[in-house]
Amino acid sequence: MAKGFVFDVQSFSVHDGPGIRTTVFMGGCSLKCLWCHNPEGMSAVPKLRYDSSLCIMCGECQNICDCHSISEAYHAVNRTVCSNCGKCTNVCPTDALSICGALMTEDEILTKLIRDMPFYGKNGGVTFSGGEPLLQADFICECMKKCKKLEITTAVDTCGNVPREDIDRVLPYTDFFLYDIKAVTEEIHIKGTGTSNKSILENCRYLSDIGIKLHVRIPLIGSFNADESEIRNISAFLSSLKTPPESVTMIPYHSLGREKYGMFGMNLPKNDGFHVSCDDIEHLKNIMRECGMPDSQK
Repeated sequence: MAKGFVFDVQSFSVHDGPGIRTTVFMGGCSLKCLWCHNPEGMSAVPKLRYDSSLCIMCGECQNICDCHSISEAYHAVNRTVCSNCGKCTNVCPTDALSICGALMTEDEILTKLIRDMPFYGKNGGVTFSGGEPLLQADFICECMKKCKKLEITTAVDTCGNVPREDIDRVLPYTDFFLYDIKAVTEEIHIKGTGTSNKSILENCRYLSDIGIKLHVRIPLIGSFNADESEIRNISAFLSSLKTPPESVTMIPYHSLGREKYGMFGMNLPKNDGFHVSCDDIEHLKNIMRECGMPDSQK
């Protein structure tokens, strides 16, 4: 049976599509967003997480580490020699050390979904998110085939920066897409994500042309896209789609994921004014309303 790399499974999610959902976070991403709040999902390999706030300096991890990657003085992890074997996590009494991410089979995913099914109601279901779930299109396709047999509503949360054939693989088993539009102006998109948005916009238009339900989500980031000009550009693009989005939601920047970078030994991105004021958020929302976008703002 095929396996996919998953870095988290979140039950009772209410932000990843209509109703109560289970969100399966797939590892690996095709963008490098400066504001990413799930850095543990950037690649599809297990990572050692170290939460210093839970550490009691007992030394058990140092005693068992074959790589000698944990310093005695501060329990800092030397990532250049750490093999992510997980031995230290087995002896850590406070779970200060843990491995994030694992290969899972389709049946292991389905077991979790079946457990949550009583809470889905009429609108809930499963959302495959990430990272970028379509980098593992074959795996989530097989998962969603089994979901359909159980009458579980399926969604894919994508940035759209994938080959068209990966989208086509999952189309027969996907009820709707959550589709991220970060910027329409290509130079702005490259500045914030390191990647062109050409295929993203083409894939969005493709899904609209064939009548797939789209829930568009716009991360609202200061010094990136949180200005009147770019929001009008995004609105104009969405207005040009053959099938209008079911909803358009702005998601203002939050800093909740910044502490994760240190836990995984990653460099913290420089925050160049990513926060957006409440007044500016409301102003930009009003612009989208004026442009006729379907409003799903809370």
